[in-house]
Amino acid sequence: MGAEWLTVGRSELRKDAWDKVTGAAEYVDDIALPGLRYAAVVRAPHHHARIVGVNADDARALPGVLAVVTAADVPGHRTHGALVQDQPALAVDVVRHMGEPVALVIAESKAAAQHAARAVAVEYDPLPAVFDPVAALEPGAPQLHPGGNLLTRYDVQDGDVEAGFAASDVILEETFSVPRISPAYMEPEASTAIWHEDGTLTVWVSSQKPFEDRREIAAVLGMPEEKVQVRSAVIGGGFGGKEDSGLPILAALAAWAIRGSVRLVNNRHESFLAHPKRHPARLHLKVGAKRDGTLLALKAMVHMDTGAYASYGPAVGGLLTEMVPGAYRIPNVHVETLVVYTNSPFSGAMRGFGSPQAHFAIESLMDMLAHELGMDPLELRRKNILKPGDRFFTRVAVDETASSLPLIVEQMDAARTRLSRIPAAPGKIAGVGLALGMQSMGLGYRVPDTSANRLELLPDGRVRLYMGAPDLGQGLATVAEQIAAEALEMPYDTVRAADVDTAVSPNGGVTCASRMTYLIGNSVMLAARGLVDALLTYAARTLDLPREALVYRRGMVSLPGGEQVPVAEFASRASEEGQPIQAEG
Repeated sequence: MGAEWLTVGRSELRKDAWDKVTGAAEYVDDIALPGLRYAAVVRAPHHHARIVGVNADDARALPGVLAVVTAADVPGHRTHGALVQDQPALAVDVVRHMGEPVALVIAESKAAAQHAARAVAVEYDPLPAVFDPVAALEPGAPQLHPGGNLLTRYDVQDGDVEAGFAASDVILEETFSVPRISPAYMEPEASTAIWHEDGTLTVWVSSQKPFEDRREIAAVLGMPEEKVQVRSAVIGGGFGGKEDSGLPILAALAAWAIRGSVRLVNNRHESFLAHPKRHPARLHLKVGAKRDGTLLALKAMVHMDTGAYASYGPAVGGLLTEMVPGAYRIPNVHVETLVVYTNSPFSGAMRGFGSPQAHFAIESLMDMLAHELGMDPLELRRKNILKPGDRFFTRVAVDETASSLPLIVEQMDAARTRLSRIPAAPGKIAGVGLALGMQSMGLGYRVPDTSANRLELLPDGRVRLYMGAPDLGQGLATVAEQIAAEALEMPYDTVRAADVDTAVSPNGGVTCASRMTYLIGNSVMLAARGLVDALLTYAARTLDLPREALVYRRGMVSLPGGEQVPVAEFASRASEEGQPIQAEG
């Protein structure tokens, strides 16, 4: 790190660290509101059943109960969904997975709400259920949705796979299964909402996508988006699992129903049952190679279980399909992926977004192939590693990013040598395994992928950063603050990020896809340039000087005679005039 850097590259103290370690940080469950009430969800005990009737009379008669909400009470759209509008806010006629929300109880206390939820009588007519994605596509399988159980199909081919197998000396074929995995963040899903007297609504969320939450809440409540304000509280982890609007929608419904403030928090059991997981998948792979280890052909059939609702299943299936061949040069490839509805709890976004499933299969197969060939697994990978100029089977040219792959293989070799020297414990046998993973960055081909952030000079000369996407606990705000401080040549302590608030923050999209440092960093640098320009323009107008005669450096505006004026002088004046100096990037 060069001496000229002020903060980037340094290990700065996170501004939220003290509040977190002392318990002062306010998560959604800590938000204090006047007259706060509590909600509890009545969840289906069946994997698949028709709802014959819901009787909430006994629940409504209990002390402290304020309202019971069912699908019939939903004022707007009854369904929502990130990519496909197939998921009811509250079940309509049919439940498709165990734990699906059927009714919502609001009461004066959490205990009263939970007690009343148990008193809601729901009559079910159980239906046959299917949990295996292969079985779900067989004739006669229980159908979850009117269009059938096949949600999405991908079929990508490159080269002549059968000719590749015909030229192969060795052919291996194997089926791999990967399970459903919970994100298991420390803070379970939570939302707090308040209905205001003017007919507007504010919802606090622990979410990766506050602006999308606003859109979905408004649709379900039948309200204009501008009447819904969504705010981020401190977030206790996301990992993709908090890219679901289900719980904020229910909290908003509860606040609307009682025209008051309501809190709704999942316990861990509810989180396991009714919130997105990593997709289970079954991957059948067939690989062909020459005796010297040169890969010639790969054929894959993938069944991905998206559960009862689509969530991000179609997108996860697309990325999984791309990643099946791994980081290897294979001239003949055919991958078919079927994203399938089952009566399992629904799956959605989770770190890797389909690539961990694909890499588990291809890396396992590479080890098996190396064993069959009597070849060092690392040398097999080295021989077939992608290089700049190669073409991926999706017909995308491999650029200079692949230059890192040989270096990674060398690091693997060195680590294996070092670890192999560690003796096994008495009575144990030790070995060193290795695997190579590849991960894309960004939302994907032809998907708009932008981030907006705003900087504002405060009257005392400090800078407020309005981030457009939330910090999930991974330190994104610290990164953005460092980049803003560096771009403005100001101390790190003078820049402070504000929590996302859809009423005042620009829409910075979803915090996901390993892209936020890149996107927010570049956006903040553009905003910093704009802020300096706005500052100098205002200073020139205030001082009646030519704009080009002024120079900004390190929090000061230099005048033609050499005098330096602190930015606070201009920022305070602009604030008094009701025109704060700010810029968006």
